[in-house]
Amino acid sequence: MARDPAGRLLHLAKRERAALLAGKLDQLPGLLAEHESLIERLAKDPPDAETLHRLRTDHARNQSLFKAALAGLAAARDRLSAISDGVPLETYSARGTRQGHRTDRKRLVRRA
Repeated sequence: MARDPAGRLLHLAKRERAALLAGKLDQLPGLLAEHESLIERLAKDPPDAETLHRLRTDHARNQSLFKAALAGLAAARDRLSAISDGVPLETYSARGTRQGHRTDRKRLVRRA
């Protein structure tokens, strides 16, 4: 692994991307602390223009993944809320026909 802050940030961006793509959101807080530390060091020793461009590109890509993950979590939260409020759940049968299911709020069981 690189010792310079820019190289370490590039490596960190790869780790963030892997965590986001794998849905391992529990890893992100630790990566954020490391990210902040490296940014402080980078401010004292700025990289060359090419490395800076790579950093911006990698972090912009990760930002898109962060936004998508947040949107997915919000959609899941909204759907669970709707289901728990007794809104009908619609699924499709093996033949492709739509099926409606009414949920009983008292019988809904959430499992981790």
